[in-house]
Amino acid sequence: MPLAATLEKIAPLSDECKTALRAVTHLKSYLQGRTLVAPGQINDKLYYIEKGLVRIFSDSDSDSDSDSDSDSDSDSDKTITSWFGREGGFVCSVQSFFNQKPSLESIQLLEDSQLWVISYADWERIMVEFPELNLHFRKVYQYYLTVYDARVYLLRQKNAEKQYKVFLKRYPKLANRVHIKYIAQYLNIHPVTLSKIRNKLKNSKL
Repeated sequence: MPLAATLEKIAPLSDECKTALRAVTHLKSYLQGRTLVAPGQINDKLYYIEKGLVRIFSDSDSDSDSDSDSDSDSDSDKTITSWFGREGGFVCSVQSFFNQKPSLESIQLLEDSQLWVISYADWERIMVEFPELNLHFRKVYQYYLTVYDARVYLLRQKNAEKQYKVFLKRYPKLANRVHIKYIAQYLNIHPVTLSKIRNKLKNSKL
């Protein structure tokens, strides 16, 4: 089971815990474009990505575009992509799942995906029944906090080309899997600007 294997990279799991995990997690297949969580819905499931690609995004009422050299009608200035989830990772609307309150963001599949699904009720119960999991998920939380902090640092950079280069260094495989407009939303720069940067970097390698 990939979920148990991922957790055991942190520390061994007891056989009883692995059996319990198998009992409460279910592998489901979803098509590209499927919305797992929409604003206003309560995110009552935690997902582990066995195969596929996910993004978390929200709408913004303010114009946060950092590049004003284009009058494009792109929705990039209205939508903020805050997260990309890929194989071996967990995904949920954090504030909605852990507080069981309506989500402020959407979770959408960018590829046909296979996800292991565990309900909030089962997750709460298994965490109580198997305290050993607290260590595993504490490490998971720490990892995602460092990823979040890295994105905050990335957004502080004023140079769009530097932002994209840092993105490529951290996520070299995502550039060819994610649509350019979503990467632009993630970096908070205009798609036209990002396209120019990509062409410049591509030509510099010729």
